[in-house]
Amino acid sequence: LIADIMLEKSSIEYPDPPDSGLLIYPNPSDGRFSIMPPVTVTGELTITLRNSSGSVIRRYRTGAQPGVPVICDFTTLPAGIYIISAEKEPNGPMVRGKAVITRLINR
Repeated sequence: LIADIMLEKSSIEYPDPPDSGLLIYPNPSDGRFSIMPPVTVTGELTITLRNSSGSVIRRYRTGAQPGVPVICDFTTLPAGIYIISAEKEPNGPMVRGKAVITRLINR
Protein backbone atom coordinates (compact mmCIF):
# COMPACT_ATOMS: atom_id res chain seq x y z
CA LEU A 1 0.00 0.00 0.00
CA ILE A 2 1.40 3.36 -1.02
CA ALA A 3 -0.12 6.59 0.22
CA ASP A 4 0.76 10.19 -0.48
CA ILE A 5 0.92 12.17 2.73
CA MET A 6 1.07 15.95 2.81
CA LEU A 7 2.42 17.52 5.97
CA GLU A 8 0.98 20.82 7.07
CA LYS A 9 2.48 23.30 9.47
CA SER A 10 0.63 23.35 12.77
CA SER A 11 -1.73 26.29 13.16
CA ILE A 12 -0.62 26.64 16.78
CA GLU A 13 1.80 29.52 17.14
CA TYR A 14 3.86 29.78 20.31
CA PRO A 15 5.92 32.76 21.39
CA ASP A 16 9.69 32.44 21.08
CA PRO A 17 11.41 31.05 24.16
CA PRO A 18 12.96 33.80 26.28
CA ASP A 19 16.75 34.20 26.39
CA SER A 20 16.54 34.24 30.18
CA GLY A 21 13.82 34.19 32.82
CA LEU A 22 10.47 32.45 32.57
CA LEU A 23 7.77 33.63 30.16
CA ILE A 24 4.37 33.24 31.87
CA TYR A 25 1.19 33.95 29.88
CA PRO A 26 -1.60 34.98 30.00
CA ASN A 27 -0.73 36.96 33.09
CA PRO A 28 -2.88 37.75 35.02
CA SER A 29 -5.18 34.76 34.50
CA ASP A 30 -7.75 32.62 36.30
CA GLY A 31 -4.97 30.19 37.24
CA ARG A 32 -4.38 28.55 33.84
CA PHE A 33 -0.90 29.59 32.73
CA SER A 34 1.41 28.60 29.94
CA ILE A 35 5.05 28.84 30.89
CA MET A 36 7.94 28.95 28.46
CA PRO A 37 11.42 28.44 29.88
CA PRO A 38 14.54 29.29 27.88
CA VAL A 39 16.01 26.49 25.77
CA THR A 40 18.69 25.90 28.43
CA VAL A 41 15.93 24.88 30.88
CA THR A 42 14.19 22.07 28.96
CA GLY A 43 13.98 18.33 29.41
CA GLU A 44 12.97 17.01 32.84
CA LEU A 45 11.78 19.92 35.01
CA THR A 46 10.56 20.51 38.53
CA ILE A 47 7.84 23.18 38.62
CA THR A 48 7.44 24.91 41.98
CA LEU A 49 4.67 27.36 42.91
CA ARG A 50 5.21 29.59 45.94
CA ASN A 51 2.92 32.17 47.50
CA SER A 52 4.05 35.76 48.09
CA SER A 53 5.47 34.73 51.51
CA GLY A 54 7.73 32.15 49.85
CA SER A 55 5.90 29.04 51.10
CA VAL A 56 5.74 26.14 48.63
CA ILE A 57 2.13 25.62 47.48
CA ARG A 58 2.73 22.99 44.76
CA ARG A 59 5.73 21.12 43.37
CA TYR A 60 5.73 18.55 40.59
CA ARG A 61 7.93 17.15 37.85
CA THR A 62 7.16 17.39 34.17
CA GLY A 63 8.92 17.45 30.82
CA ALA A 64 9.51 20.44 28.56
CA GLN A 65 10.53 20.59 24.91
CA PRO A 66 12.37 23.61 23.50
CA GLY A 67 9.86 26.16 22.20
CA VAL A 68 6.76 24.33 23.49
CA PRO A 69 4.96 25.81 26.51
CA VAL A 70 4.22 23.84 29.67
CA ILE A 71 0.59 24.16 30.77
CA CYS A 72 0.03 24.84 34.48
CA ASP A 73 -3.45 24.60 36.04
CA PHE A 74 -3.68 26.44 39.36
CA THR A 75 -7.39 27.32 39.05
CA THR A 76 -8.18 25.89 42.51
CA LEU A 77 -5.96 28.46 44.22
CA PRO A 78 -7.20 31.77 45.63
CA ALA A 79 -6.52 35.05 43.86
CA GLY A 80 -3.10 36.47 44.58
CA ILE A 81 0.49 36.85 43.49
CA TYR A 82 2.56 33.69 43.12
CA ILE A 83 6.10 32.83 42.04
CA ILE A 84 6.49 29.99 39.50
CA SER A 85 9.92 28.45 39.09
CA ALA A 86 11.14 25.85 36.61
CA GLU A 87 14.32 23.96 37.46
CA LYS A 88 16.09 21.61 35.07
CA GLU A 89 16.77 18.24 36.66
CA PRO A 90 19.00 16.94 38.10
CA ASN A 91 20.93 20.11 39.01
CA GLY A 92 19.71 23.34 37.42
CA PRO A 93 19.62 25.90 36.01
CA MET A 94 16.42 27.44 37.41
CA VAL A 95 14.29 30.32 36.16
CA ARG A 96 11.34 31.99 37.81
CA GLY A 97 8.64 34.55 37.24
CA LYS A 98 5.67 36.22 38.90
CA ALA A 99 2.12 35.02 38.16
CA VAL A 100 -1.09 36.79 39.15
CA ILE A 101 -4.30 34.84 39.67
CA THR A 102 -7.47 36.93 39.46
CA ARG A 103 -11.10 36.06 40.00
CA LEU A 104 -13.55 37.90 37.78
CA ILE A 105 -16.97 38.63 39.24
CA ASN A 106 -18.72 38.41 35.84
CA ARG A 107 -17.94 35.13 34.15
